[in-house]
Amino acid sequence: MAISWLSALKVVPWDKVIEHAPGVLDKARSLIDKHRGAAAPGSETSAVQETEALPSLEELNSRSMALQKQLQEQSAVQQSMAQTMTELAEQQAGLIAMVKRLQSQLKWLLAGAVLVLTGCVVLLTIK
Repeated sequence: MAISWLSALKVVPWDKVIEHAPGVLDKARSLIDKHRGAAAPGSETSAVQETEALPSLEELNSRSMALQKQLQEQSAVQQSMAQTMTELAEQQAGLIAMVKRLQSQLKWLLAGAVLVLTGCVVLLTIK
């Protein structure tokens, strides 16, 4: 079972996944902002209708305060998550640049190794 997972992970083009991650993050942010903007008007028009007894003003005030507190907490959590996603996108961009640099260095290293080996073969054939 582990072999199938490993082969599946090898097939995934990770460079493309990492390359497109910031774009996906931007689209997710716009979706969250769009959802947040659409949810705000709907929450004002939706009212709970109770057919039994009307709650007192103090009870409504305490409910309102609790809902406001909950909304502020959720907003703070959402902002921290957005900040974390931004930091992750920046880190991924840095990783992409580092991987490309390492790939370039590896190519130069391989070219140098081939030249050294070719020189060694030439020196051995001359003697």
